[in-house]
Amino acid sequence: MLPAASITGADVAKYANLRLDEEAAPATVNRELALLRRAFRLAIRQGLLAAMPVIMTLRRSLQRSFELPPRFRMGIPAGAVNISTACHREW
Repeated sequence: MLPAASITGADVAKYANLRLDEEAAPATVNRELALLRRAFRLAIRQGLLAAMPVIMTLRRSLQRSFELPPRFRMGIPAGAVNISTACHREW
């Protein structure tokens, strides 16, 4: 375990990649990174640390899209299977 003061942005990026390799959902990894960022900010506020590493969340392109299961597709055009497409169609 590394002391908090020695953790770098590269260490955080390695952690995020490790979690993705373990097949954690990108949204889960983003929540974990947000929690880590908050912990560093609280430590700085309490005077326990002088600085914190840069902690970047994952890009949205890594997040999964949601598709409706077949039983819920009634009334939706065949080309609009992706929920984001279905919600933005013109009426």
